[in-house]
Amino acid sequence: MESKFEQPLTNLEKSWLKALISDPKIRLFLDEEKISELKELLGVVEPLFDYSCFRYIDRYAESDDFTSEEYIKKFRILYKLRV
Repeated sequence: MESKFEQPLTNLEKSWLKALISDPKIRLFLDEEKISELKELLGVVEPLFDYSCFRYIDRYAESDDFTSEEYIKKFRILYKLRV
């Protein structure tokens, strides 16, 4: 008989996940439905960090638009080819 042991997430892990799903680039990998589901599961947990706190000094002036539906679509096609 096989037993499946599931260890609950710690508050630190939940907080880290909440920060990850607040990054606009997460939409390259997850659809809105999955992101909403994760937000609901994580509830009122505060994100470990806020991306607005970071100051980038080596970014290109013309960065990729990770929020563009067309960009997301093309990225997912390439990602599926890789996997």
